[in-house]
Amino acid sequence: MHDDRPTFVMVLPACRGRAIGDNAIRRAEAIADWFSPVIISDSFPDHIPKAVRTIKFTPPRFNYLRRFCHVPNELGFAVAAGGVLVNLASRERVAFVLCHGYTLAWIAGRWVRRRTKTPFGMFMHGHIFERPKGMYDSRVTAFYRTIAPTCYRESNLVFALSPAQADLAVLAGADTANVVVAPNGLEGMDIGLVSAASERGMSSFTPGTPCRLLYVGRLAIEKGVEVLLHACCELVERGVAFSLRVVGAGGLERDLRTLSRRLDLGHCVDFVGSVSRRELGDFYLQSDILCVPSLTEALGNVVLEGMIAGCVVVGSNTGGIPSMVLDGETGMLVPPGDSRALADALCRAISRPDWLRTASRAAISKVTSEFSWPSIGITIKNAVYGLQ
Repeated sequence: MHDDRPTFVMVLPACRGRAIGDNAIRRAEAIADWFSPVIISDSFPDHIPKAVRTIKFTPPRFNYLRRFCHVPNELGFAVAAGGVLVNLASRERVAFVLCHGYTLAWIAGRWVRRRTKTPFGMFMHGHIFERPKGMYDSRVTAFYRTIAPTCYRESNLVFALSPAQADLAVLAGADTANVVVAPNGLEGMDIGLVSAASERGMSSFTPGTPCRLLYVGRLAIEKGVEVLLHACCELVERGVAFSLRVVGAGGLERDLRTLSRRLDLGHCVDFVGSVSRRELGDFYLQSDILCVPSLTEALGNVVLEGMIAGCVVVGSNTGGIPSMVLDGETGMLVPPGDSRALADALCRAISRPDWLRTASRAAISKVTSEFSWPSIGITIKNAVYGLQ
């Protein structure tokens, strides 16, 4: 590290206890050779790497507005964060400010650039206008629809998680030259693996044994778990031997449990509930195929997690998933929302144990070579240096 490193600031709400926060911290670590990374948030995990500085502040909260509090809370956070940013930029040589989300870019990013001439960018966790209908309140969608074009157009850089997200950013108004693909990275230890190539169970991909399917993620509309359950019903009708573990929780849990009972899947589908990220490694190692039936997906950390543990991914051909899963090589891709196509792909995979072993090795190799945090740090560094 160099003492004359300029400051690189990331701003995001609720850094504690969220995958977004964990990834922001890892991203900050990855650029520490070239910048002095600072994260501004209203909460942090107990343990922060020494290379990363933190600034905690308390934004105004409007929870008393109940179901109408989302936008006021975002605005309050962005205004308060903007003040912290301007104060920091007046004291230090800030090279760049990375805002996580539309509202922060619209208020805090533009404010700090106007006051201090510090360039800012926006990190895309997703693109709200590709999300399934009903995922967001219509008033929230209308608010984002109003501010998003300005954010894409005025950001000095837009960091997208996948090539598909980069294309959406350009369609939304971003200059192609300002859009940078910088996915999340992953190391085996993040999910409790000793190494990326940890030994799998002896029963993995063994002909004649029930195939062990796994779903990991929120139980929400956009994740397509209902599609997966209908695909499982197809597998039962075709006489395919399998089991499915559903790891995660969410607003649709009760409805999905009811659907599982209605489809008479109780003997082969187990709803596990939420587990810590450090426990996920064992679930992946004890599974053969990771099912990712998302209707939309910016990137999908679970895809990388499954691949690094040697799971073969059968997932939707949408969003960032095709940038990780090579159809026929590291997994299989199917049209989103199509339970019959998902069942067909699972049948093909289950009937080819030799291919499963080959795809498992290829998946591990792809993640370790293309999705390491050091390489992502270099991508971010080159993009910011290019602004100078």
